[in-house]
Amino acid sequence: MNNSGLLIASQKPDATYVAGYQAWRTKFKRQVQRGEKGIEILGYTPYHRTETVQVKDKNGNPVFDVNGEIKTEKRKVLIPAFSPVNVFDVSQTKGEPLPQLINELDGSVEAYNDLFNAIGSVSRYKVEFEDIKGGAKGYCDYLNKKIAINNGMSEVQNIKTLIHEITHADLHVPEIEQSKKKDSRTREIEAESTAFVVSNHYGIDTSDYSFGYLASWSSSRELEELQSSLETIQKQANELIDRIDEKLLELQKEKNIEIETSKDIEKEITLEHKIEEKTSFSIYQIPEGKDFRGIRFLNYKDLENQNLEPKSSNYTKVYEGNLFKNRTLEDIFVEFNTTLPTDYRGRSLSVSDVIVIDNQIKPEAYYIDDIGFVKLPSFEVQQDLNQNINHGEARRKREMLDNIVFDGEIDLDKEKEPDRNKISMEDRFKNARAEAEKRNSSIGEQEHTKEFEHQR
Repeated sequence: MNNSGLLIASQKPDATYVAGYQAWRTKFKRQVQRGEKGIEILGYTPYHRTETVQVKDKNGNPVFDVNGEIKTEKRKVLIPAFSPVNVFDVSQTKGEPLPQLINELDGSVEAYNDLFNAIGSVSRYKVEFEDIKGGAKGYCDYLNKKIAINNGMSEVQNIKTLIHEITHADLHVPEIEQSKKKDSRTREIEAESTAFVVSNHYGIDTSDYSFGYLASWSSSRELEELQSSLETIQKQANELIDRIDEKLLELQKEKNIEIETSKDIEKEITLEHKIEEKTSFSIYQIPEGKDFRGIRFLNYKDLENQNLEPKSSNYTKVYEGNLFKNRTLEDIFVEFNTTLPTDYRGRSLSVSDVIVIDNQIKPEAYYIDDIGFVKLPSFEVQQDLNQNINHGEARRKREMLDNIVFDGEIDLDKEKEPDRNKISMEDRFKNARAEAEKRNSSIGEQEHTKEFEHQR
């Protein structure tokens, strides 16, 4: 934050758009209201002064007259200077509306109270709602360590604005800025880009507001400030998501304790396998080895025909993570066959793998069959993740296995006669992926807008 920014923040923390008295009149057709006090800043007020200077040639050398004296001449010189000037915030004026590039967001947010409270709890500053004049959605008051959110906005706008201001508090505190010297354009683009990324992580689309906001602060169509801050934005967004996720899990655990003490409620997952609450999930796979050849990649019907059932002792937990929103078992299956997390220790999901959904009340296990999923009431959940798997080796084996085309009735260890009435694993995966791509088609549009071809 520069010196003028500090002076403005100290005198009027909620200021959003400032200009001089004449600028408001001539450029924006607005009038400063009677009785308003100006915000005093240091303004650039250069002046001209006539000075006697040496005459020099094109090479910069002094020119001499016939008497051997250096020639001089009088010349007007621009002298840079700064002096106190008064500016006024838009909230201190009235008149024609300012040009609008940005549309305020509307709409509600699922589990809004939990999400807003979780985000607010990770802020280093206290968060308050207040009536903010001048059209600002919120502001970050560094001097009083406060974040203010404007009253009367939608849930979507509240969430996005809170993330925006928390990013200012995390990255743009004046003491930090002294060493980094970021200009206002860069600070605003970092805050809004972070808000866009984090909001989208929680299923909130802010593109109607964010892209116009970014365009309004960028110095060019190429958004040079955004390009130079991508690493900062990515790091801030990831850290914020981790902090918010941790708080959400704490809130969920507190709620579950309250539920257990009041009455014994078991939340059943529907036949469509929709996961209604914020939960965690884990993935179990049967390891390689001759001891497991008879059961690895075996569908559930053949397992029953041999009077066998999936036992936790035959499995290794290869992954555990958080699960939010209305994710389904089919969504997990698609994700772990396409965009595998970097810390994933297993191979792509297939028949005989087990997915365990833990909603903090009662874990429930599901066997991946060649058609759908089978609930396993007696599957015991393992507490520890297998830390002995080599990531490079796991990736090599995964790539090798992924190159094999699986049919619903073909085992890696034992080939059987195919049942033509069953959908193959390959077809099922294709169908699931197509459905996921259709459902998430809007994500592709958002990625396209990252090139900032949309003008608002």
